Amino acid sequence: MSIKELLPNGPAWEGKTSGQMGKFLDGLDEEYERLIDKCLKITNDFFPDTTTVPERWESAFSLPQGIGLTLEQRRARLESRWRILSTGTMQSEIMEEIFALSGFANVRVRVLRPYEDP
Repeated sequence: MSIKELLPNGPAWEGKTSGQMGKFLDGLDEEYERLIDKCLKITNDFFPDTTTVPERWESAFSLPQGIGLTLEQRRARLESRWRILSTGTMQSEIMEEIFALSGFANVRVRVLRPYEDP
């Protein structure tokens, strides 16, 4: 997808995708694509069944590294551990661990009750 496709429709933008503005937008396309790819890779690592870095999850779950196991076998093992840990309500500590594994070490999760004011 080109960044030009994100521009709004309307007479104010007609012809703005050519000339100098068009060259500028074309220059942004490579960075935009890189950013989208990075976001997709990060979201894949939010969950153990789609992760590309199972060693981080294994460490978080206190599991030995899956040496000799295929990526799919490691994901299945992590997914089963995930289900054990996430039964019932989601715990803030587990969510913070997930964020930390995804590169957001300073994120803190606060559990709100229906009667609390955020």
